Amino acid sequence: MEFKDRLKIAIENKGVTPYAIGRDTKVSKVSVLNYLNGTKPNIGNISILAEYLGVSVEWLISGENIQTDKKQEENQDNSNFTPHYEELAGKAIPHIDIVTASCGLPNGFNSAIMKGDCERYVIPDMPGCDFTIRAGGRSMINRNVPERSINDRDIVGCRIVRSRSHIRWGEVYALTTYDGIMIKKIEQSEQEGYITCVPFNKDEGYKPYDVPINEVYDWALVVGVVSVKTWI
Repeated sequence: MEFKDRLKIAIENKGVTPYAIGRDTKVSKVSVLNYLNGTKPNIGNISILAEYLGVSVEWLISGENIQTDKKQEENQDNSNFTPHYEELAGKAIPHIDIVTASCGLPNGFNSAIMKGDCERYVIPDMPGCDFTIRAGGRSMINRNVPERSINDRDIVGCRIVRSRSHIRWGEVYALTTYDGIMIKKIEQSEQEGYITCVPFNKDEGYKPYDVPINEVYDWALVVGVVSVKTWI
């Protein structure tokens, strides 16, 4: 494992992006991206990155002694302590900001993810999830089947559909269009060349509507939802 690989692991497990590092430290976003592509940083920038990411300089350089001196003191009596960075590598799911995703159109979700500015979350029990987005609005509140409800500000896990021949009618999808991202249950339309977008929350006046298929640039099946409830 090289420096760039350990740096990637530390960034993913901190849940930050090169943009965030450039914003919060003296190491620029461009420098971080260069390091992730194999450029070797100087010891000063390594020290800054190690402190910010919560790992030791030694680990970033050599792969040994992952803990910082502070962590070593906290865990010196815990002989069963096991560093978990490698275990979580690759499990952090990109979170697409709605504005970022919209700017990525018409290339859709893949374009937004590849921009590299995504925050990343580790979410258990959400297999096959390519990215998450935050829901907005009340149209997908499901009073009949609450466990299938999507509330305002919920985190929605999605799997990108590579082929439209794999579309599953009656399931909930996130769709990218020039008007932005929508999350709706998808049904076949009576109009040729259209799909019907069906909201769950008909009690509050939300109604189904048709969208031309050629105006949908990317499809992602909703595979899970994490409800966010703020207490303070």
